[in-house]
Amino acid sequence: MKKICLLVVFLICVCALSAQTRQVWLHGKVVTQGDKRNIPLAQVASFKKMNVFAADSAGEFKVILDATDSIKVFALGFEARTFYLDSLHIDPDLMYLFPLKAASYQIQQVDVNSNKHYMDYQDKLKMMRSKQMEMDLMLPADIELGRRPDVPVDILPTYRKNPPVLAAFFQPANVIYYYTSKTEKQKRKMMKLLKYEKQRQMMTIEMLSEVSGFKGTELDEFIMYCNAHIKFSEMDTPLSIKYKVVDLFEEYKKDE
Repeated sequence: MKKICLLVVFLICVCALSAQTRQVWLHGKVVTQGDKRNIPLAQVASFKKMNVFAADSAGEFKVILDATDSIKVFALGFEARTFYLDSLHIDPDLMYLFPLKAASYQIQQVDVNSNKHYMDYQDKLKMMRSKQMEMDLMLPADIELGRRPDVPVDILPTYRKNPPVLAAFFQPANVIYYYTSKTEKQKRKMMKLLKYEKQRQMMTIEMLSEVSGFKGTELDEFIMYCNAHIKFSEMDTPLSIKYKVVDLFEEYKKDE
């Protein structure tokens, strides 16, 4: 009788142990609650194995777990949910859906008064324009801000554009004045000098030193040579001027 009792106890322990260690193949898909849309890259955590598994881009996953295990399914933007496998009666040939509810957060009401901001912007804009109108632009006495001058534009001291060919027929006096007036000649000469000076400033000391490799007295002599021989054109740029300096440097070495 004693042996029979021991055998029964042994069988009960073996059955309990086998029930605890029985594993199942779980095939699942994480979906949204309601419309059953796939939730990609969801996370599945096993409480017994203490591991985390990731679902694929379609929300599906396949893992081997204990039959009595519990899993926690969670995803970004959704409320986490725990599922108990022993209540699902897992069948390895079936795919189980694990729905998650979208997370929602309550925020305080924010009132935006667009009209107030617009009016503030208009007031600031009017103030800026008012300050601009009050600026002293050092204009000639015969020109007032916001008004067309009474003097013809093409004979103003600040006018720099050559008169068109047709002006010789319709405004001969202006054309004669443009080509004979000492003021206009001086103005044109000054404009040419300013343009030349602007182009000459592109020919920097750093550029000359980089091209020639000179320093000190040698660089000063090369600068004087470039100033005497370089010729600018209206289309010159810093790059084209550098090419001209390179050509002058080759001639300078030959002259030496």
